[in-house]
Amino acid sequence: MAATRPGEPGQTQRAKEQGERRRQAILDAATIVIAEKGSHASSLAEIAEAAGVTRSGLLHHYSSKERLIEAVFAEHERAVEPFFEQLSEAGGLEGIEGLVGLAVGQVENPEGVAFWSMVSAENSAPGPSSPLRQRLLDAYDRYWSAVVGLLEQADRQGQLRAGIDKRAEAVEIVGLIEGLSANWLLDPESVDLVAATDRYLKRKVEDLRVR
Repeated sequence: MAATRPGEPGQTQRAKEQGERRRQAILDAATIVIAEKGSHASSLAEIAEAAGVTRSGLLHHYSSKERLIEAVFAEHERAVEPFFEQLSEAGGLEGIEGLVGLAVGQVENPEGVAFWSMVSAENSAPGPSSPLRQRLLDAYDRYWSAVVGLLEQADRQGQLRAGIDKRAEAVEIVGLIEGLSANWLLDPESVDLVAATDRYLKRKVEDLRVR
């Protein structure tokens, strides 16, 4: 068989696959480095070294630290999109109980939890010292909206008791899940994140259910 010549489809595909592997390695390294040191203290050179690429190689994929962090956010959000689609298919209060799957994913990805926790802590105050604050607010708004959608499904299905403030309930549910994950991150030996989240969601569903 003749060798593939430069520019031929086989070589192009291999180059794309190699580029994708490097891109993923950079995102994984950025997650870990920023989780450990924070976004302000982390440098592109450190992230490049952790990813096994040169700084110029990193800049080929991401032209600035801000773009790289945005890509890490987007990667984490893409990872949970299919999960929320499945919950929407389950629908209603069954979908609310199914949010325990987020805790399962967090246990499997502690680096991602640590990244989110670190960046949230760094960008919680308004002002120029928190350049990612709006990005975090937008992410939480999508999270809240997804939970509101499940509660609206429950209402249409006649599962929800009257007088429920769906937005307020969504904020509480998200806050409790995120708070439990923060506790788990601090002391994973003492906090069974999945069991604690499951207990909370089951109690919440019984409180929301029509009587």
